[in-house]
Amino acid sequence: MKIFISWAKPKSKKIAYFIKEFLEGLFHDQIETWLSDENIKTGARPTVAISQALKECDKGIFCILKENYEAPWIMYEAGAISTHEHCIISEEKDNCVIWPILFENISTEQLYRNPLYQFQFVEFSREKMYKFVQEVNNTIDAFKDVTILEKHFGFYWKELNDNIRKVLQEHVIGSDEILDKKTVLKELAANSFPDPIVGDVVKYTSGFEKQELYSILLRKASKRLWLYGRKNKKIYANDNRWFFEQLKDKITINDFDFKCLFLNPNAPADVISKAQKNDVFLEELKLCIKIAYNRITSNNIDPHNLCRLYNNIRVDEIIIVDNVVLFSHICFDNNGLPLPLTNAPFNVVDIGEQLGAHYVTEFHNAWTNAIPIDKDFISTL
Repeated sequence: MKIFISWAKPKSKKIAYFIKEFLEGLFHDQIETWLSDENIKTGARPTVAISQALKECDKGIFCILKENYEAPWIMYEAGAISTHEHCIISEEKDNCVIWPILFENISTEQLYRNPLYQFQFVEFSREKMYKFVQEVNNTIDAFKDVTILEKHFGFYWKELNDNIRKVLQEHVIGSDEILDKKTVLKELAANSFPDPIVGDVVKYTSGFEKQELYSILLRKASKRLWLYGRKNKKIYANDNRWFFEQLKDKITINDFDFKCLFLNPNAPADVISKAQKNDVFLEELKLCIKIAYNRITSNNIDPHNLCRLYNNIRVDEIIIVDNVVLFSHICFDNNGLPLPLTNAPFNVVDIGEQLGAHYVTEFHNAWTNAIPIDKDFISTL
């Protein structure tokens, strides 16, 4: 039997690992589990590897918590397992089994809106989990003596229960998962971004600076978010107010590192000329800087170490989130003016890769040479 273990969001990911260890400890090599973070090989395309695994597995365990019961990725994986071609579903037989395991109390009304509601939920308790283990055993006939099964279950259950309880008690402000390239690609795929071109660098043909991209990065960032933009208009949009309302706690509790670089409205004329697309650019830039300053200070955060002004010509727009770098090359029209970056092509690399390290250095250099935004500067705008 090959079982696909599905997760979405940080706590669910940790729990999925413990479920995998529990089943493999109990049934040894008589079952095979598939978990994305462990079973996707280095250099493989995550979306392709996950799609292939979903075709090969006719059983699925779905780790359901308050943080993810409506996650699109879980819905997609459940649908893929329950509808693929070798499933036989009739009144007499259903060989495509979905086990949604519920680890937190979620109201019946909320669960009813979830497509997984059509399957029988397994509440995370000793009694319900033992019944679940019996169902697995009945399928593979690993333990012919139920007393031996119960003894082994009791041994592995204690460690599983202790580990799960610790995860559920963790306090999380936003995400506690440090993003890597693979996780970002998975999130982008779940949010309808186009399939990337995978080589030494993962390339997307469109989607940069879309609001959906910022929404993903703001929700998932747990370690750092560094922005090397021009006006940074979208990051400070009203839709993202919640991020700045939580930012002080994220900085204080999680030691979160937020840095944002704006073009200096007082930069040399040749720098401004390479950045502006219209006559109102400078006024728009000044307005965006004011909005950013107000958004930060209104949430009782000192902007001095968060926002700075650079005076150089950029070659790329750079976003660094946790251990991932997203960048888009700036293209110019026949008059030497920059083309819009919204929905432009972009690339994704880990900071541990050579190119990723290059962009981290580029950001550091720009940040070091930039001017902090303070009250005195804002008063001149």
